[in-house]
Amino acid sequence: MGAIQTQEFFIEVEAKDEQQMLAEYEGQVLKESTYKVKGKTAISYQGIKHLVNKLGFIKVLSVDAEFIEKPEEMWVATVVAINEKYGTQLPGAGEQPYMRNGEPDPFARRVAISKATRNALRAVIPEAMIIKFLEDTPTAPKKPRKSTPRKVEAEVNPFNQGDKKNQIAEALSRAKLDAMRLSIHEQDGTLTITPDPDLAEEQWKRYHNVFTRYEATWNEQSWEVNL
Repeated sequence: MGAIQTQEFFIEVEAKDEQQMLAEYEGQVLKESTYKVKGKTAISYQGIKHLVNKLGFIKVLSVDAEFIEKPEEMWVATVVAINEKYGTQLPGAGEQPYMRNGEPDPFARRVAISKATRNALRAVIPEAMIIKFLEDTPTAPKKPRKSTPRKVEAEVNPFNQGDKKNQIAEALSRAKLDAMRLSIHEQDGTLTITPDPDLAEEQWKRYHNVFTRYEATWNEQSWEVNL
C-alpha cells in the first residue's frame, strides 16, 4: 500500500470512527467492531472498546481536554491508559475542530476525548491481540439503528438533579437502560454508580458505553463520575 493509499485508508477509518462516536452520543447501540476499507480490515472504535472490556486489564488513568484557538479553534485531548498485565502505560492524543459546516459543533470536546481514549487504549493493546481480534471478528456491514428517545421520569430516576446527572439520565433513557438497576451515591462532587450484582455482562457493557461518554472510570465494583 503506497503513501497516498495509506493516508486515504486512515482518513476513511477516522471518518467511520467519528460516525460511531456521534451515533454513540445519540444513544445508538454500536455493532460494527471492524471495517472493510480499501480491501483491508481495520478495528473500529467500538471494536477497541469491546476488546478492552473483554481483556479486563486495560484501564484509563487520566483524561485531559483543553480548547485552543490557534492555528484554528479546536478541542485537544490527552488520555493516558495502562495495561496492568504487562505494565505498559502510554498516552493517546485526539483533536476535533470546534466548527463543523460553519457552525459550532456541540460534540467537539466529546469527540476529541473519544479519539484520545481510543488511541490510548489502542496503544497498550498488544499487536498480536489486535490481529487475532481482526481474524476472529467478521466485518459487519450494517449500521447501528437509531433508538427512539423517551422522556426520563424524574420521580423514579435517581439521576434527577444537576446538569451532568440529567445528561446521564437522558443517555440511559435513549439507550433504553433502566437506571433503577443502579445504586447511586454522591459525595464531594463524585458520583459513584454501582450496578446490580446480577447484571449480565452484555447489559454491563451497554451501561459502560454510556458512562464512559461522561469520563467515568470503572474500579471493578462501580463507576465513578466527576460532576
